[in-house]
Amino acid sequence: AVELRSLGRQHQVFCITHLPRIAAAGEAHFLVSKQISAGRTNASMFRLEGEERVQEIVRMLGDSGSSATACRHARELLAEMSA
Repeated sequence: AVELRSLGRQHQVFCITHLPRIAAAGEAHFLVSKQISAGRTNASMFRLEGEERVQEIVRMLGDSGSSATACRHARELLAEMSA
């Protein structure tokens, strides 16, 4: 995560991950989702900011979002990676 963040300071980096530490290291965070309707697959991409980003990191940590501990851990990850 630290190496990707360092690389991103000099180059454009686009990383797809399921790892919360890697996601927290990004300057920007996007959520990509897939829906299947009538046999067709559609993908959507949304930029997450603020509390949305915290909640997505919580989800990636394996929590439903109701745990204060998971929310605190997500905020700590984001703070650590932005330092």
